[in-house]
Amino acid sequence: MINQIKTLIQKNKEHDDEVETGQPVDLTTIQQAETILGISFPNSYKIFLQHFGWLGMGDRAGICGMFPNQVDTSGDVVCFTKYLRDDIDLPHHFIALAFDEGDIVICIDCSQFNQET
Repeated sequence: MINQIKTLIQKNKEHDDEVETGQPVDLTTIQQAETILGISFPNSYKIFLQHFGWLGMGDRAGICGMFPNQVDTSGDVVCFTKYLRDDIDLPHHFIALAFDEGDIVICIDCSQFNQET
């Protein structure tokens, strides 16, 4: 997953698209987020957070993530997921990553992942 994201970032930069990433997030901060949401993130998402924090691609959708040493702040996956749980009854086993055109919410169904793989 990390190599795929790195390739995506490089391809977008080659085409002058604005690509931004955050700062790496430590495992303790990630675990705090999981505790607040009452869910275990897939290992691939944890690795993404530990390498990039978050990803933005200009005006297009990015991947919601976290900020170093901060949990449940405006714009992070915890705040976004909690908001959607309240606003649209997002199922508890989902984490929200982005809005897409037409107000489609892009999520990860955390119930579908084996934490060992």
